[in-house]
Amino acid sequence: MQEACDGLRSTALLSVFLGVRGEVPPYSWVYVPSPEIGLFNRVSFPSNYSPAVAPPGHSAVLAEITCTREDPVFSRPDGEIVSHVLGGLAKMGILEDPGRVAYAAVARSPFAYVVYDLGYQERIEVVRRFCEGAGIDLVGRFSRFEYLNMDGIIRSAMDFVEAQG
Repeated sequence: MQEACDGLRSTALLSVFLGVRGEVPPYSWVYVPSPEIGLFNRVSFPSNYSPAVAPPGHSAVLAEITCTREDPVFSRPDGEIVSHVLGGLAKMGILEDPGRVAYAAVARSPFAYVVYDLGYQERIEVVRRFCEGAGIDLVGRFSRFEYLNMDGIIRSAMDFVEAQG
């Protein structure tokens, strides 16, 4: 069981939160597959989902950097990460004036996305059988060690509740 758990792999994630004066482009999110722009692979605009996410006259931007826990970027100082992201957003024409930033923060998640390697299926089955034998129910993204979007998480919870009768 321990060997199976130790063999499961995941990526890490740096989330860069920006509070911006004024409006941002009318996008939900943008994937950034270009290392020339920056280390971040996705930028989303939470205040475009709901204006309640930011104070009046402000917008929210979230940049995500996927890496490993061992990657040097994971331990860079917050200020360096924020500056890097601001440089990339300027190159993209999303946020050209860094003076508009009213708030900036970085959050580090050491376990973010499941890595589906060649041994994943065998290892996860060992873990799931162990949990089932111990009476542990696995529901949702992290306990099932699966990459699930919100709709998949909701489906997982609904299936669990239905199975309980």
